[in-house]
Amino acid sequence: MHSRPRISVAATTGLLEAISAAGANPDQILDMFGLERSAFTNSEGFIASSMFARILEEAARKTADECFGLHFGEHYNPKNIGPLAYVVLNSPTLAAAIENAKRYLHIHNEAANLSFSLEGERACLRFLLADLGIEAPRQHNEYSMAVALNTLRIMAGSHWAPREVQFAHEAPAHTFEHL
Repeated sequence: MHSRPRISVAATTGLLEAISAAGANPDQILDMFGLERSAFTNSEGFIASSMFARILEEAARKTADECFGLHFGEHYNPKNIGPLAYVVLNSPTLAAAIENAKRYLHIHNEAANLSFSLEGERACLRFLLADLGIEAPRQHNEYSMAVALNTLRIMAGSHWAPREVQFAHEAPAHTFEHL
């Protein structure tokens, strides 16, 4: 593990285009953090997870889209994640897929922790981010849950929906986009 948790650049696939499509200049956002576009060209590279979270938060501000992370995650193709997606999507069962995701997620995002439990008739999948230096990384949380939902839908069918989703951050004023 490195001193700062990192996330695969593959997680950012389409991010700069999403920022542009939402009406902001991605280069201005990257400049705020001392980054250039070249930091996002090597899909096998890594950036600090905290940097990714901060870029998502700033993109939400600059685009005036308080659900930017959710929207980015909704349109993100989980197959862009690479080897982790391959292992998860080719698991023989959902339970094996979740177990494989738990086992190998740190290769994709060192700040992420996934857990799974059965609570009565409910299955609970928990995704937590640590050591980001941001008190409530809403955009990263919502991005991650949308990508997880897309992944589960590839495996369980496009109409599958969880009964409930809870986030580690406070509920936004409007949640109609989260339904």
